[in-house]
Amino acid sequence: MRDILRRALAFLFSAQLGVLSLTLQGSAARQASADSGHAELSMQVQPKEPAPLRGFLQKSYIELFDLAHTLKFSTTEIAAQRRTLEKGKNSCVARFKEHAKQYGKQIDAAEKDLKKTTAGLRETERN
Repeated sequence: MRDILRRALAFLFSAQLGVLSLTLQGSAARQASADSGHAELSMQVQPKEPAPLRGFLQKSYIELFDLAHTLKFSTTEIAAQRRTLEKGKNSCVARFKEHAKQYGKQIDAAEKDLKKTTAGLRETERN
């Protein structure tokens, strides 16, 4: 019985991870388009201003290899981006830990309910 519940929980977690992955990709794409739109506006106003590091994180390797010789980022920009990525990671980890707690509570409640409803059954009624 516990094996079935564990498998079901594992399935739910994998489904959640898949949904989160798709959500983050969509969010990243929206952020990249918003950043590129903002960068285009700022470049029209001030052409000498460097583009933000965040926008380059959404580009493909081929694009980055083509641009690599022109890119320069300060250590503060890199450190700020690392902090931002770390905060995002911590947020995701905390969210999944909370989901795990909720699923654990649901499993415990289902086990209690199952024990309660099957406690009065005779052996012949169980099968």
